[in-house]
Amino acid sequence: VTESAPDVTYQRQLITLQDGATVALDWARGFPAGDVDSSQDSHPALSPSATSKASASSPAIPILIVAHGLMSSARGGEVRRVVAKALERTEWNVVGINMRGCGGVKLTTPVPCLTGNTYDLAGIVQHLRATFPSSPLLAIGISHSGNTVAKYVGEMGDKCELDGAAVLSPLLSIADHNNKNGPQKYDWWTCLTTFTLRNHIREHAAVLAKSDKIDVRQALNARDYDEYDYALTLPCYGIPTLKEYHKAASASTYSHNITVPTITLIAENDPICKVESAREIAKTMGPGMAMCITNSGGHSFFSEEGDMSKCFFDRLALDWLEQCLLAKDRKPLEGASK
Repeated sequence: VTESAPDVTYQRQLITLQDGATVALDWARGFPAGDVDSSQDSHPALSPSATSKASASSPAIPILIVAHGLMSSARGGEVRRVVAKALERTEWNVVGINMRGCGGVKLTTPVPCLTGNTYDLAGIVQHLRATFPSSPLLAIGISHSGNTVAKYVGEMGDKCELDGAAVLSPLLSIADHNNKNGPQKYDWWTCLTTFTLRNHIREHAAVLAKSDKIDVRQALNARDYDEYDYALTLPCYGIPTLKEYHKAASASTYSHNITVPTITLIAENDPICKVESAREIAKTMGPGMAMCITNSGGHSFFSEEGDMSKCFFDRLALDWLEQCLLAKDRKPLEGASK
């Protein structure tokens, strides 16, 4: 599905977050206000004048944020597929986001992109809300970023700036795919993702080596999640144990507090996300969350009518988000914990 995703032309905007990290917004229709530094080598800080200028000149057109998977980017097939469908079907301003150190973005702090860390997404949403105060904000997350989007919505509760969200094959419980023993400890998914994580560290080793918390050499030699997390993730989070990290990084911990309309799509035969965990989460999820479980679809696959270039989720997500906009003036959902 991702290999057959159409090409998308982006205009890049780099922004600097409060902790000094750099993230990139790749605008699929060009930057709405036309005021953007598209150079990947510069890291412009947000200024009040730039924010005011964009706010004054931009109409209230919805903005769709599409977040990439594990150490991927807005150029990843899973993102391009969704972006292309949104461009074809809507007039929204669509932006593929690149977390710190991803998609060719320089790592400007000794903290890499971390599973379950919502800091980058929160900063991006805050920036968009300040720059386009009248524009509805929508978000789509896939796989690891599905967990990130859902976790962010739950963390923020009724203060969330998003007007709707959709997540595909989200790793709502990090422990599900990290806690493996015996032959499963080194299954194909663990080998593939650990390889991806090591490559990310290798790319930014010089910057990460400046940290007195991270063991870069141990992270580069990690054979599984546990070894990688002990070397890098736990020190970055400032958390002593894997159990505490799994809880802190999982959307399941915050799902009871989701009030923004958020749809989740997961398959019974997903080899990575445990559907049993999804069903447990469904028992206590917040009033804004909807859970859709299908018999098949694998992990982030869900081909439609046998066409490998089409994904059922893309249509479902856009249907859902369009309805979120139509219901934008509804009364706030009640029942979430404050």
